Amino acid sequence: MKLFLISDVHFGKDVAYPTSGNESFGTLGSKFPAIFSKIVQKLNEADLLVNLGDGISAQSQEIDSIAYKRFLEHFKEVKIPVYHIIGNHDTTNLTRGQLMKLTGQQNTYFSFDKNGFHHVMLDSKWKGYPEAIDNEQISWLKDDLKKTKYASIIYMHYPCDEQSAENNPFFRGHENWLFLRQKKDLRKIFEESGNAKLVAFGHSHYFNLQKINNIIYLNAPSFTQTDGKGNPAGAYLEVMMNSSIINIDTRNIKL
Repeated sequence: MKLFLISDVHFGKDVAYPTSGNESFGTLGSKFPAIFSKIVQKLNEADLLVNLGDGISAQSQEIDSIAYKRFLEHFKEVKIPVYHIIGNHDTTNLTRGQLMKLTGQQNTYFSFDKNGFHHVMLDSKWKGYPEAIDNEQISWLKDDLKKTKYASIIYMHYPCDEQSAENNPFFRGHENWLFLRQKKDLRKIFEESGNAKLVAFGHSHYFNLQKINNIIYLNAPSFTQTDGKGNPAGAYLEVMMNSSIINIDTRNIKL
């Protein structure tokens, strides 16, 4: 199975965050259409595309509603199945009901089988910081993983690994903004299921890969994060999987 992952597009207004000295970092969401158009043909070679959240930059309910609709329009040329995970910026001004109406997805968390794998989409944007997955969804997740006969891939927005925020200018000194509150409990659920193989998420804006108790935890980089030279990184992940092998490649598209 070939899987593509994109995350933290922040379509809309470009956002720059000044840090120490002359260093600056941010996202160039206005560049998304130009970059994305360059990879559509490549995406159509895959079996599945998952957007791991933060499709837009939060501004206001009216602006965000228009922006998310325009964001989704760029996926019309993608002929493979596309799924959208909820991120914190997506729900700043829009309700889950509004987002589901726009995406056409029936719920913010669900699962399905495809290409010999069980795919689980989670809604990790609940309430406040640190973020958490609600108890009803946790109960559903436990039951869902128990029922499947396939190896499972889990997708969410917030990380649940043990990556360091020390070199991350977004979250340095604010690790409670980065991780899920129940990250250890969640990992225990994955481990006890006996079938979780890969857990993918975004939010941090930077690539990271960790293997914890034989499960791969994969952080997709931001698609429009600045590259330090005033250009969007155009970064996404290509994952090739079969029953025994997982191969992960980082890709970058230049304007």
